Formats: sequence, structure tokens, C-alpha cells
Amino acid sequence: MVGVWMIGSILYVNSNRSPFALEFLREMIYRGLTPNIVTYNTLINGLCRAGRIREALSLFEKLQVEGIYPDAITYNTLISWHCKEGLFDYACLVLHQGVKNVFVPNGQTWFILVYNFVIENERRNWSFSEVSLPVVCKKQVDYDDNFSYFFFSSRSTNKSP
Repeated sequence: MVGVWMIGSILYVNSNRSPFALEFLREMIYRGLTPNIVTYNTLINGLCRAGRIREALSLFEKLQVEGIYPDAITYNTLISWHCKEGLFDYACLVLHQGVKNVFVPNGQTWFILVYNFVIENERRNWSFSEVSLPVVCKKQVDYDDNFSYFFFSSRSTNKSP
């Protein structure tokens, strides 16, 4: 039965009916069905697609309160949509929050960040010789030592970030 509701959430989102996505979720819960991470990811993506990032973040917080753990798709979706909306700084914050919650960025995460870093570089007119993706993200948040080591250890230069 949950599979049918999950398909329903996908249809809502893909048919541009995302304004009703949260109503759909409430109805699902009212009927005694427990949404899973796939349902939440679908709804979060639909809300972001509709330009409702704040509501997507609210839903993101709700799923964690309910004991459902966000996965790479959840974080990558939020990072990607923040970048698409020109909110690169907030994308870095989402990354930081994810890493603090044991999310390990994957190849898709890095692709999203590097691709959007290039776009952000053109928008802000940064000089590539003066700034790099790790430096930009590090300026946005105060990373803990473990994350800093993970994030900066793959750099080929010996300069400190």
C-alpha cells in the first residue's frame, strides 16, 4: 500500500501539482501510512522545483524528527536546488550540516558543487588563482577538524586553506 502512495507522490510532483504535495503527505499519514525516505525525497525535490525551498527544508527537518535518516539523494537534492537558486553559500551550509550528521559526500555531491562553483565564480568574478571550492565553502561555515581534514586532504597543493 505504501508503494501506491509513493507512486502518487511522484505523480503529484511530476504533474506540477507540488502545491498539493504537503497535503498529500498529511493525507498519507492520516490514513496510517508511514512515508519512507523515497517519499520524502520526491516531495522535497518537488517543493524545490516549485521554488518552495523553505518548505522543502521544513520537510527535511520533519523527516529527521520522525527518525528517518536523510540519504545522499536528500542532501544532493537540497545542495543542487540551493545552487540553482543562486544560494551557493547556503548549499555549503547544507553540505556542512550533512557531514555533521555523518553524510559522506559522493561523486554527485562534488559534481554539483564544482559545477556550481564555476557558475558562482563567474557571477562573483572571483580569480581562480585566489580562491578554490574548499576555501569558499570553508568561509561559509566553521567546519570541525574532521570535516576540514576530509575536505582538504585531497588537495594537491601544500598550502593551508
